[in-house]
Amino acid sequence: MKRAIILVALVSCGGLPAQMHASSTATCADVLAQQAAIRSDPHYAAQPAAERAAYELDVANCDLAAGKAQAALDLAEPWHDAVAVRRDSLRVRAAATLNRPDALREALETLAGRPT
Repeated sequence: MKRAIILVALVSCGGLPAQMHASSTATCADVLAQQAAIRSDPHYAAQPAAERAAYELDVANCDLAAGKAQAALDLAEPWHDAVAVRRDSLRVRAAATLNRPDALREALETLAGRPT
């Protein structure tokens, strides 16, 4: 409850960037409850790509924790190459969760080919 109150306070005081940043400390229930409103905000697309990707990674991690691996994959698909390692790591975890060996192998090969 305390985290939800903090999230609501940030939403009302700091605007969209604060909402997106709050996802890194909020519970998954709060992140998933707020994601539709945040992503439909008319200013969302104007946020820096790295900020959007960091926020969407939080949402995707919560999707995975909630057993929604396909939703996490769908969210990660359009991520910019600047966050490729995070995107590909998520693809590995989601493919494993969905028990898709071919997709898992491909995601692991892609991730292994990236410098850390």
